Amino acid sequence: MPGIKRKLVRNTIANAIMKFWGYIIGFLMFPFIVGYVGVEDYGLYLLVGAFVGYFGLLDFGVSGALVKYVAEYNAKNEKETINKVINSTFVFYTIIGVVICAFVLLLGTYYVDFFKIESGDLWKARLIAYLMAIGALTSWPMRSFSTSLDGLQRYDLSAIINFITVNINAIVTVTLLLRGFGIVEIIFSGIVIGALSQIIIVLIMKKLLPYVELKKSYIEFSTLKKVFTFSSVLFISQLIGILMFGFDRLLLGIFVSVAAITYYAVARKLFDIVATVTYIPQSALLPAATELEALNKKESSTKLLIKTSKYYSAVCLSTTVLIFFLAEPIILFWMGSEFIGMAIMTQVFISYGFFTSFGGVANSFLLVKEKYKVILLILLIISIANLILSIILVQYIGIMGVVLGTTIPNIVTAPILIPYMLKQLDIDIKRYLKSIVPQTYIPALIMSVSIYLIMNFITISSIVILGSVAIISLLIYYLIFYFIGLDKEEKNDLFRLITFKKNVV
Repeated sequence: MPGIKRKLVRNTIANAIMKFWGYIIGFLMFPFIVGYVGVEDYGLYLLVGAFVGYFGLLDFGVSGALVKYVAEYNAKNEKETINKVINSTFVFYTIIGVVICAFVLLLGTYYVDFFKIESGDLWKARLIAYLMAIGALTSWPMRSFSTSLDGLQRYDLSAIINFITVNINAIVTVTLLLRGFGIVEIIFSGIVIGALSQIIIVLIMKKLLPYVELKKSYIEFSTLKKVFTFSSVLFISQLIGILMFGFDRLLLGIFVSVAAITYYAVARKLFDIVATVTYIPQSALLPAATELEALNKKESSTKLLIKTSKYYSAVCLSTTVLIFFLAEPIILFWMGSEFIGMAIMTQVFISYGFFTSFGGVANSFLLVKEKYKVILLILLIISIANLILSIILVQYIGIMGVVLGTTIPNIVTAPILIPYMLKQLDIDIKRYLKSIVPQTYIPALIMSVSIYLIMNFITISSIVILGSVAIISLLIYYLIFYFIGLDKEEKNDLFRLITFKKNVV
């Protein structure tokens, strides 16, 4: 499967560069923005943004289905079917954009005073909601094009566009803040920049697929019905994601304060580092796995699952260990002593990465093989338990309540859920664990001991020392992983990749 592997490597590298750069920019901008606009204003932005995020459920999983079907029909060279899929989903997304715009306008007009917002800030909360309503109206219809680009497995092009967008957004944000503007102007500029980037994506799609055109005859209910047949599974997955992570800010806004949302965001952003870097190895898997399934290459699919699961686990564990032990100095140098209390929250938040690192990739393969319904039911139960537990605990222990509400259900259910997923994929559990666990957990254990010893002998008194400890720790992990975790073929592939050999994978 040289072609598949080449695409997977290219897409993973593109995603890695973009995700890391985007996160670095966001990581650096966070304290800068909070320092200028304050915890209250930034909390307002996060609160309203959380509500808008809930409307993301109205995607109904169509974006994931669109990636799958564009990848599938492009592999089969079915041009007319691709046209039907893109046109039908464009109409769907346009309708959803209008609906979301209307609902967010209603939210801004009638419901913002439901939260613990200072009376003098209500006008600002309403204005933020109105701007986000406009943003939804302009961005949703374009999803059919940006998502189709992923279906073509051109994550490299998506990465370039996102890279440019992120940098322009950061420059404009800094300029606005230095000139005395606030959170409202930042949101407005972000909407404008986002709209321009979507236009560029449409032009690129026209270049890649010149036969694609918006035409009434291509709009078919039957095509949309087929998309929904697959997307219903993804919709439940999105619902689970919102139940598990999306209500935290809402609960803090209701039971604690708007400022608490900003403090919580510190721990959440560090947690998101783990989520981001572990997303990278599996982000390109859905179209790649779909192509293998369409070509009926079962053995290649199994090998791809095991190898990518190992890489996913390595990235997850190394990042989790690093942040777990260095959370306090990271927060101190990043946000300042005011936020140092969020270190323990961060450690609790990311701790379930130790229990779930070796099972994340299986999701993409279950989706392709359409064996995900029972898994989704289990995950839905977990997410509901998460929400109920968070509602109870937040009233007694505040921010830690929503953190524990998320962490506990995931840790408790991981030992049951992961083996069940492997069984559904007809993967031998012993073979799977033998191929992944020793190769990734032994380096993690040695890395943990190394950081612990270093921190007992050295005081981390500067960013330079912190960075040095982080680099040394990661080098320890990946050197050990290279020697005990990679087979001869994988080492050769890595050598060809870093030496830019044309026959890489």
